Amino acid sequence: NNYLSNFSFEWKIHSKTQFEEFNAKVPSSETFFLRTKKQPNFFQNKKILDAGVGSGRFSAVPLKYGAKVWGVDLSEAYLVAAKNFKHQKNYQSLQADISAMPFADEQFDYIFSFGVIHHSPDPKACLKEMFRVLKPGGEICVTVYPSYGMYFTSKFIRKITTKIPQKLLYLITTMYVCLFYVPYKYFFLKHSFIGKLIPISLSNSFKEAILDTYDCYSPKYQHTFHSYEMYEILSEIGFTNITPRPHPITMAAKKPFKN
Repeated sequence: NNYLSNFSFEWKIHSKTQFEEFNAKVPSSETFFLRTKKQPNFFQNKKILDAGVGSGRFSAVPLKYGAKVWGVDLSEAYLVAAKNFKHQKNYQSLQADISAMPFADEQFDYIFSFGVIHHSPDPKACLKEMFRVLKPGGEICVTVYPSYGMYFTSKFIRKITTKIPQKLLYLITTMYVCLFYVPYKYFFLKHSFIGKLIPISLSNSFKEAILDTYDCYSPKYQHTFHSYEMYEILSEIGFTNITPRPHPITMAAKKPFKN
């Protein structure tokens, strides 16, 4: 699928960049538990869906604590995740559209989707589909880009960058990060006009900064949200107990039991 080919490209290059065992500067487990507010024992024997698995960095966490995890991705990232978890008997990787997944109704105990549905042409349809495959009483945790900061202010330059061939754009964004990472991070260039117009990732991991900056400028679709917008969408779909979580914009919600 052409609108997702940038993700297939980036995850083949950065298949291990965000795994803690290969990059100690990326706190994937800490981020996962901060967003979900779950204890490790919650995941024991649970059926978990990672909606938009990417390389599998977040799937690794519930797998570690005894969950059975299905990772879904429409891009070829599902192959990267499958390779990363080839020795994990409790992991399955599937290529599928999150807005039309090949699962029966009410299959999963818990669903998480971190930094994914804002790249869909229809984020609401993705949330509706998660509601369908979630068991009554089950929970979701979803992170989307906020309507401020890097992913919002970059929208002007993205009108140009999304038209640049992938390999050339990756070269450009990598060179830009190499040149400006230190001035942006340590000399406050990020607060200047150029810093607002052309933001870059300032991750503590330089490798992740390269990945995230390319990830900012390459996708065809990049919706941003306010918390109240996500609350309204989730509520309209039928979710209850909707709660904002750290790392904006992250929302947790439950599917109510049937009357």
